[in-house]
Amino acid sequence: MEIYTSEKNSSKSVNVSSRIDRNLYELLVEDAKIKGISINSLMNVIVKKYVDWGRFSDELGLASISKRSLGKIFENLSDETIEQISKEIGGVIQKELIFLKHDTLNFENIIDVIKTNGTRFGFVKHIEQNSTHIINIHHGINRNFSKFLAETHKELAEDLSIKLTIDYLDERLIRLKIQKPE
Repeated sequence: MEIYTSEKNSSKSVNVSSRIDRNLYELLVEDAKIKGISINSLMNVIVKKYVDWGRFSDELGLASISKRSLGKIFENLSDETIEQISKEIGGVIQKELIFLKHDTLNFENIIDVIKTNGTRFGFVKHIEQNSTHIINIHHGINRNFSKFLAETHKELAEDLSIKLTIDYLDERLIRLKIQKPE
């Protein structure tokens, strides 16, 4: 693989030359056309997803499962069972991901991992208002899954003495408000 940089180019991007299988390339071109984006944009999405999450999934013991399957698993769980699972798992996965991605356990890295973890289930929107971070995770699974995410994130915040409140929760979305420590 060749990487080209230019002294004149102050951009954070680099040009990379790499060989990939022709069939894979043709699938990427087709997907980019369907999405209405360039191959470059699609490649950045793919690489970001790998760098943020994919490279750690084996170490964390994660398995791929469809949203429909998750919905079926969670639909009949009682609130007590959801709370118990959340307390047992708590922020374990998030903490492990923090230490795999970053060198330190600090507020910024926690926010990064909450966002990264949320993108596994759908769309994440992050707003910073003064010292409050608002993170919307639109997962589209069901209300019990929202409860699970809420309890899991509360457990992580409690373990790390961070003030976190659930501002909104429904069958498709959870909204976290996280206060940056002074």
